[in-house]
Amino acid sequence: RSGALSLQEFKQLLCDATNEPLSEEDIAILWTKFDRLKDGVIHFEEFTGTYEGIEGLIAALHNDIAKTSPLSKFVYNIRALWANENRIYFVFLAWIVLGVSWGMLDQGWDLITATHFAVSALATGGL
Repeated sequence: RSGALSLQEFKQLLCDATNEPLSEEDIAILWTKFDRLKDGVIHFEEFTGTYEGIEGLIAALHNDIAKTSPLSKFVYNIRALWANENRIYFVFLAWIVLGVSWGMLDQGWDLITATHFAVSALATGGL
């Protein structure tokens, strides 16, 4: 009733919610993913933001390829970033790269001018 999960409550939740057995090490890894404030409890806001992707987190714990191959690990990390609330940063970066590229290639602007207009267009919604 405190609005936060303790480690013991988190373990019980994972046992009830998943069909896979989780080791103490797996639970500790998941705990670090959920406890973003590092205050020893998982607050409601932390939990709801991360719980949507828990299937992927648990699958990654049992995926040996993601743990060993650098390329697979890189791809997994990119997918994890895309699946979470960080998508907007990729969209922002894509918009800037596209706008700068267009400005330099199509309009013949220098890098600074193209970047300025790409950011300005983003700030005004492209109006």
